[in-house]
Amino acid sequence: MTIQVYLIRHGVSEVNIKNPEIIGGRHLNAQLTSNGVKQSTLIGNRFKKENINFDKIYTSPAVRAIKTAEIICNAIDYDSNKIKIIKALIEMSYGSCEGKLKSEVFDTLEKKRKYYENPDYKIASDAESYAECTDRAYNWLQKEIKSLIKDNKNYKICIVSHSKVLTGIYQKCLNHNLEYRRNVENFLNGSITRLDFLKNAIGGLYWREQFKNDYSHLNGTSNSEDNLIDFNS
Repeated sequence: MTIQVYLIRHGVSEVNIKNPEIIGGRHLNAQLTSNGVKQSTLIGNRFKKENINFDKIYTSPAVRAIKTAEIICNAIDYDSNKIKIIKALIEMSYGSCEGKLKSEVFDTLEKKRKYYENPDYKIASDAESYAECTDRAYNWLQKEIKSLIKDNKNYKICIVSHSKVLTGIYQKCLNHNLEYRRNVENFLNGSITRLDFLKNAIGGLYWREQFKNDYSHLNGTSNSEDNLIDFNS
């Protein structure tokens, strides 16, 4: 039994091209840019070319993620009405710090270090920590996987979400220490990562990485990585 999990970061959106010195965050209504639409189309075209058909597609409630998922569905002839919108896949909340200058929030090197190295650190009292964001997303995925393995058959599922959420899922599935988030390469807009959940001959269950942050299908389309996307997700 193998469950193939494709992790997709949404295409470039309005929030990704804002001032890179401003903390972005959730911005649920931010739209895809024309480039983001093109990236999403290229993702779908790749899946169609490789004959990848999904049993289930899940997305964050953010418009930019939903639109990415819908464009993918159109390319692979998947009924977009069957997309499951999952609250647990929404991006990490920066609370009252969203929209503020990074230099204002991180006015000392110590605060910046804590943000990257302490998964329980919150940049504001009403913000989420990376650990909290990771736990809600990973706990949802665990429950979904448990429901699928009852069938004891192969599945392909697609998850469209955001930088921090995907990083957290990736780290938890592969048993990484969350304190080393900074060592994990940022998930680029429009990138594809595949993790497989497998059952071996004696019934053991485990995760295996097949590939990460693959954007070869984007054909040179510009990416928001230049904009320090850690906060503009």
